[in-house]
Amino acid sequence: MTQNSRVLALYGSPRRESFSGSLLENYIKKHQLNDVTYCFIKDYSILPCTGCNSCKKTGSCVIKDDMQKLYTLLTTSSLILTSAPVYFSSLPSQLKALIDRCQPLFWKQVANDPLRHGVLFLSAGSFYSAIFSSSITTIRHFYKTIGVSFDRQNSQFYYNTDTKAEKFSSFI
Repeated sequence: MTQNSRVLALYGSPRRESFSGSLLENYIKKHQLNDVTYCFIKDYSILPCTGCNSCKKTGSCVIKDDMQKLYTLLTTSSLILTSAPVYFSSLPSQLKALIDRCQPLFWKQVANDPLRHGVLFLSAGSFYSAIFSSSITTIRHFYKTIGVSFDRQNSQFYYNTDTKAEKFSSFI
């Protein structure tokens, strides 16, 4: 990843000022990333996938909303940074709607590009041993669908953020 590569920063929290978002912002500053497109998903109108399967036949989604603005960014950015809080052991609905709407890219079978990477930043208010598991699994599939390799080494997971945040270091 060069400093001049295109970066897409996906903020999955419904709150603009969020712990997970601050993790993403710190990563951008630490690595001095340029050419960053900031996407606060809550500010986009993204309807849920209807499961109509039209995208399987046509390669594009029949729903015309703000998701149309994101498809190109998702498939051309060299680095995808995704931040989100964990709600009820899962991702917020706004981020999940974006992921579900990538079904046309699944059917197009976007090839994995070894030069494209995705880094994940998750926060959870409490803790139990598998608190991040389902969110990480979903993001792994999302990244694979858009042709991005999941960069586990640079991803960050924090729990107990409602009290005293602690970094989760176990490999998931």
